[in-house]
Amino acid sequence: MGADGDGVSGSDAPAEASADAGADAAIDDAPVVAGFFSGCGGLDLGFERAGFDVALGSDQWEPAAETYRRNFSDTEFLDGDVRELDAPAIREAVAGAGYDPDGIDVVIGGPPCQGFSRLNNEQIELDEMEKDRRNTLFEEFLRVVSVLEPQLVLMENVRDLINRQTSDDRYVKDLIVDEFAAHGYKCEYRVLEAEQYGVPQKRRRIFFIGTDRDVPIRFPEPTTPEGSWRTAGEALADATDDLPNMTYADTGEKTLERIRHVPPGGYYRDLPDRLKTKKYQCDCEDTDACPHEPEIVKRYGTYLRRLD
Repeated sequence: MGADGDGVSGSDAPAEASADAGADAAIDDAPVVAGFFSGCGGLDLGFERAGFDVALGSDQWEPAAETYRRNFSDTEFLDGDVRELDAPAIREAVAGAGYDPDGIDVVIGGPPCQGFSRLNNEQIELDEMEKDRRNTLFEEFLRVVSVLEPQLVLMENVRDLINRQTSDDRYVKDLIVDEFAAHGYKCEYRVLEAEQYGVPQKRRRIFFIGTDRDVPIRFPEPTTPEGSWRTAGEALADATDDLPNMTYADTGEKTLERIRHVPPGGYYRDLPDRLKTKKYQCDCEDTDACPHEPEIVKRYGTYLRRLD
């Protein structure tokens, strides 16, 4: 089996509705995929559209599970914490979906990555990051791989993982490659940029591909060169007024006030001084070269960019 495929990134948050999950019907002899840490099914959708037969999805977060079931109504979904599933339970879940546990060709997944993400403000010291249980879930993912023994494995995570090191100065990405090898899989990784594959979003993710076969591992070449990237406006042009209302998070008054002060096309630098952090208020004339990076960038830099 080759390792080529469409550049489709997984999703970290559920959506009220997504693209038609049955766009490309699976054929009888299509390679069979089992998904773990599936979220709302971004990776699964990509594999299904590429002609794979998605046998199983799995996640313990109920909002994501609800979205997955809505968009993959014919796919078996396994609720619960993967860490609590032993080998017989994993094989039973696959069999319950109507598939041979020994016939899974590909295992895919995106183990939770908050501990590696730069957006996680709780992770300050590296030793604290290492204690975050979410950082060890890739080991649980590989445990599932060892149970099902697929020919091919694909794991997705945040880009920042590529620069993370352990307390003994080992790069986490190399640790993951070694773990793949310990389970009998040669592994390669690459950071892919979603906008280079027709996605209307600048989204970088690191992908690990592992195989137990003596075949080359090939990553997909970009399909959309810079200058012709798809915009959010183009992607939403066909949206209609009958879309269901989205559920949104309760936003604090201080954040709402910041948003109200951002003009069309503006962002955090347009905020009045009283809404900026003290760290930003400096005397640098050249703001582009200013070394006093405001704290607001870390948490609100993209959030406060107004696109209308």
